[in-house]
Parts: sequence; structure tokens; C-alpha cells
Amino acid sequence: MLNDSKYLLKNGLALMKVAREMMTMAPGDRVPPMSEYVDKFGVAKGTIQGIFKQLEGECIALEKKGHLGTYIQSIDHKKLWQYSGWVAITGLMPICLNDRLRSLATAVTLAFEKMDIPFRLAFMQSAQNRYLTLTGGQFDFIVTSKLAGEKFIKENDKLSLALELSDNSYNRGIVCAFQDDRKTVIEDGMTLACDPDARDQWLLTKLVTKGKKVNLIKMPYRATLHSFFAGKTDAIIYHSEAILSADRKYAIQDIPGQALSSKVSKAVVITNCDNYFVNALLQKILLAEEVCKDQLRIEAGESWTYY
Repeated sequence: MLNDSKYLLKNGLALMKVAREMMTMAPGDRVPPMSEYVDKFGVAKGTIQGIFKQLEGECIALEKKGHLGTYIQSIDHKKLWQYSGWVAITGLMPICLNDRLRSLATAVTLAFEKMDIPFRLAFMQSAQNRYLTLTGGQFDFIVTSKLAGEKFIKENDKLSLALELSDNSYNRGIVCAFQDDRKTVIEDGMTLACDPDARDQWLLTKLVTKGKKVNLIKMPYRATLHSFFAGKTDAIIYHSEAILSADRKYAIQDIPGQALSSKVSKAVVITNCDNYFVNALLQKILLAEEVCKDQLRIEAGESWTYY
């Protein structure tokens, strides 16, 4: 005889999983066959039929097209959310130190608002720290550069690249700046500051100093900029906007490699592989083309900036 509490728990979990899957769908989408849900969620066909009957009465309208299958005629994502078991989708971005990140934070927030989905966005400096919160299960997704994101996924096969945004969605590029305006390359004897937890800065600093005998000082990311502006270091790898906005003009050189520059300037969304419902939902909500349009519109002053 079935234990009632276990039976109810199993059926409740099935309802939650079906609701989460339906959250990724829209009018016109084809609904998978009942047998697929039975196999995926390990419950009886009658349970799945009961779930759809409940959802049809409150959240969705379905249209049967014979051998073509069943399609969604209409869907109320706000009502459906109540069955998903989610309190809110949570994301973590870098602290918005430039216009690109500020507009990206706004564009991401607006995308969730358009779907009327509860969403919480937090900010944390250092890609490494964001990576640790994701692997610790504290957030549903994090935003990093493509360069850092690919590095994390290579190191951890439990992570997934859920979404790749457009070029310059993360920043307008990272440059190598020099105190001495006669310098164009890193030379032996130079002093640089770098944050090992700021993956982009760390990887690029190691790249430009490869084979050189330099004095590399480790310190927090923002402190590396203050140290450079104070004249305590000879060169720095940093976002171009921060260098160009300084009172003094510094010698600036691009980082070698066009492909590498693209990876630094492009934003990606990273999730846990086992959180496939969130992956699918993000791909439905965060459309790269729409986010890009919103970023440009926001930076043009047509909308508020969130950070």
C-alpha cells in the first residue's frame, strides 16, 4: 500500500516539473506526448493527464490537431509560475563599473519584467567569486565574459553555457595602459598589479607578460586601478572606459588577438547543467538580439539604468 505522504510528494513534484517545463513554452509550441512526461518524471500516465487537466483549467489552453499533436493555444505564465516551486529566478552579475554592464543589468531585468517572472539580480566583483556562488547553488545563473565563462566550463563539466550575447555586450574592450607614453609593450623590470580572482585581467596579464621578467603584485581588482593611477605600477590590464575617463592621458595598446578581444567583450550566462529547467527558461527569456537592442536603447537615454 502506498504511503500517502510519499504519493502526494511524488505527484506534487511531477506537477512542479511539468509547470517548469511549460514555463519555457509559448502559444504555438507543440506539447510533448504524455508518454514523454511519464518517462521523464517517473509517474503514471493518469497522473500526467490529471496535471494537464488542472493546468488547463487555470493556466493554459491546448488545441489538439489530430496526428500533428497538441499545441499551446494560450498560456498565462504568471499563474503557471505559482505551480513551478520557484520563488524567483536569481542571477549574479559583476559590479557595474562601466556603461555596458549598467545597460546589460537593465536589459536583463527588463527581459524578466516583460515575462512577468519574479527575478532577483545581485552584484559581485570577481568572476571567480561568482563562479563559487554558482557551484555552491546560491544562484541560478551568473554573468561573465565569454573568456572567463569558457575557462570555468573547461574546469568544471557540471557547468553549462546557457546563453551567449552579442559582441561588446560585456564591455567595450580591455586594454594595456602604460605610465610612460613612450612604451608600447611590456618590458623586463616593469611592475604590474593584478587580481587572480578577476579571470579576464589575470589571464590577459599572464598573456602580455609571458616570457618577461616582471614584478607582479596581487591585489583586489579595483585596487589595481587605484595603484596604477597613483603611479605605483608601470602598466595595467583594465577596461578601456576606466582608463580613458582618467584625468591624465595614458599610453594605451590593444591586447593582441582579435578572437581573444571578442571573448573579453562578450557576455555569457553560465548555469549548472542539472538545472536544465532554468537553462531552457533563460533561453526563452534572454534573447540575444532583444537584449542587444535594449542595451543600445538604454545607453541612448531612452530608459532608466538599473545597477
